[in-house]
Amino acid sequence: MKQIRSHLPPRRRSNWLAGIHLVPLLVLLHAGTAGAHLMPSGHARLNITDDGIFAVFALGESSFAAADSDGDDVVSLTELDRYRSALIATIEQALWVEVDGQRHAIEDVLLNPAHDHGEASPGVESLTVLGRFAVDASAAENLFLGIDYALLDAGELEIRARRGAAPRRAPRTLSRESSVLRLLP
Repeated sequence: MKQIRSHLPPRRRSNWLAGIHLVPLLVLLHAGTAGAHLMPSGHARLNITDDGIFAVFALGESSFAAADSDGDDVVSLTELDRYRSALIATIEQALWVEVDGQRHAIEDVLLNPAHDHGEASPGVESLTVLGRFAVDASAAENLFLGIDYALLDAGELEIRARRGAAPRRAPRTLSRESSVLRLLP
């Protein structure tokens, strides 16, 4: 039997088995992206970790209405792209967290425009903002989230936050009347 095997070519490992381990990772990545895209306007999620606070905000039309440069009450993708850097700068100034008395602005902001796929709407109806607050909140005694409504008309935002794997706390609301929210303890 040994003589026969020595004349056969070596057995090759199947490459598809090596790639099958990537499937769960790709599914998780896609689910996270879809979740951010499908978040309704007026909602926000914060995940507090040792590496920072990662945030997703779904903002309604009023928060980026200034990008309507032609005055037709519709913000097109072209208009949004034209004012993207100005919008990001405004968001970076308006959204902040305070950790033990020190204020930190949101960083690494990404904008994802969304519109209703069911209707023939030419404009952007909501804007998903992804970003992070570069803070070490692991040992924070006091942690607050705030919005400067004079800079960004975010409307009323339902906020859900959690630290690590802890269960999410009940949603709380940020609004013009209450523009600072205590996240921790």
